[in-house]
Amino acid sequence: KILRCNQGASGSRKMVTAHSTTMFVSYCTTIILFLLLHDASGLNPPVLFPNSFNVSDTSITFAWTITPAPPIPSYSLQITSGGLNNPRTIIFNTSSNVYSIDHLKPCLPYIFQMSSMNSSSSSHLSDPVVYTTTCRIIAIAGGHNQGNNPGTGSGAKFEAANGDIFVDDDYMVWVADNDNHLIRTVSTSGVVTNVIGSGSQGFQNGAGTNARLTSVTQIYIKQDVTPHAVFFADQYCIRYASLSNLAVSTYAGICGDQWSGGELKSGSLTGVNFGLINFAFIPGTSDMYTFDSIGTLRRVYGSGFSANVTLLYEFSSSAAYPDLTSGGYYSQITSLLYMQNRLFYSEPRSIRRFAFPAITLLTMAGGRSAPTFADGVESPTTLDTRFADIRSIRGFYRNDTLAPYTMIAADRGNQMLRIYTGGGGEGNGTVGTLAGRYPTSSDYYTPTLANSRQFMSPLVAVATDRDDNIYILENTAVHLLYFKHPAAPKISSATATTTTISVQYTILGPLAMVSHLTLNVSAANYTSSVTLPSTSSPGTHVVSSLSPDTVYDLVLTSHNGYGPSHD
Repeated sequence: KILRCNQGASGSRKMVTAHSTTMFVSYCTTIILFLLLHDASGLNPPVLFPNSFNVSDTSITFAWTITPAPPIPSYSLQITSGGLNNPRTIIFNTSSNVYSIDHLKPCLPYIFQMSSMNSSSSSHLSDPVVYTTTCRIIAIAGGHNQGNNPGTGSGAKFEAANGDIFVDDDYMVWVADNDNHLIRTVSTSGVVTNVIGSGSQGFQNGAGTNARLTSVTQIYIKQDVTPHAVFFADQYCIRYASLSNLAVSTYAGICGDQWSGGELKSGSLTGVNFGLINFAFIPGTSDMYTFDSIGTLRRVYGSGFSANVTLLYEFSSSAAYPDLTSGGYYSQITSLLYMQNRLFYSEPRSIRRFAFPAITLLTMAGGRSAPTFADGVESPTTLDTRFADIRSIRGFYRNDTLAPYTMIAADRGNQMLRIYTGGGGEGNGTVGTLAGRYPTSSDYYTPTLANSRQFMSPLVAVATDRDDNIYILENTAVHLLYFKHPAAPKISSATATTTTISVQYTILGPLAMVSHLTLNVSAANYTSSVTLPSTSSPGTHVVSSLSPDTVYDLVLTSHNGYGPSHD
């Protein structure tokens, strides 16, 4: 409530809260009074009626009454992603229960929190609610049944209950099919090929399918340093093979020989012993971190086989580590992730981070003792989200386009693909669900929308490609969960004759993301469009009956029903 006193060209304001006040002014002066009412909502004020005023030589005492108007509600909806991006706020003065919010990113959890206020009451905050925008999902290889058959699409079979998945820079999917003792690839057209391992158990080195594998639980394709190679964790060791010849050798540890007490934990690559290993490369280098089942955090420094292993810290094992506090205890390691200069790892019921240089453990999400399901918003004191059995966590290639520290988790216990977005602090972030639902029967319903999808078999691992599409490994199948745009087409070359142009083209990414292609040819007085099939190998199309000595523009577009992609 503001009382303004104007004296000629000058003026003053006085904030008053009582129903009367006294202002001191100059004598023999005409005073013009404006009485205004302000409240927290910023809406039109109730009507004011002057009641009485008293004038003396140098003062005016003024009293008033207020006739309240009916309260007019105002609503504020705040939208954030992971609690970290700049909030988006929508103000509206309607009680409608339907409101559309656009320009959100697909496959991300958003926090919605409503506040309401009116002219007679203060703001009231609702509890935050998490919703995840939808993704599209398709099966690219495998099916319901276990097996080791190579083949195309649903004709292939897997048995990868504790395996892993990785996507290289050329969109080739690599699968650690551990129960079959194989490393396999899935091409962009869904062709499954056995590339490493004979299918028999063992640690025999050799080229490609002449080698033997025992229990490959992690796989990583290293292409940012030379030589390009595939690294994989076998039983108590890390093995590798050059991509040029797929000849398998032991990189670190002693295969089949677990640390049992007294063996070396630091030293030369093949002179140290590990437990069951999880490893994470530091991008752009040959260095890696390892964290194993005996609680040792180590770092491999150096290049190639001249590198050394250094023990950084040794943690104590406890299945009942504190839920809501930092500590030095770990439960069971299921995955290790290095992202944006931070080292994360997963346990069955939580996502945690190593804090350097003291090397303590911080719980980012989950951590409760009961294995169950709950999306939500985390806080440092109340880790309210729930996981049942996380088997794998992965980051994104272009993490700067998403909320900071965005990662996906394969929650096998809930048969769901979860997503975490958060900061570097403990319990600072949001957990949503990208895909999956609780199994309800043996009738495996597989709709296109990921959040309605019931997976065929237990979730094993996740991976991302260069376009941040997500690949999901089940025990018996591989799926692709993608953002709306299809894989990009590319015109490789075009050769012209007097009246024809021969166009060579390809698709950069999984063919399953493309329903068809269109080639548009245009000139000053000419335009045509033709539909082309998507193909795994470079395709060719000849445009004929063209005019000589004419410049033509070629535009190739891929489609999938949700949005085009051009070249």
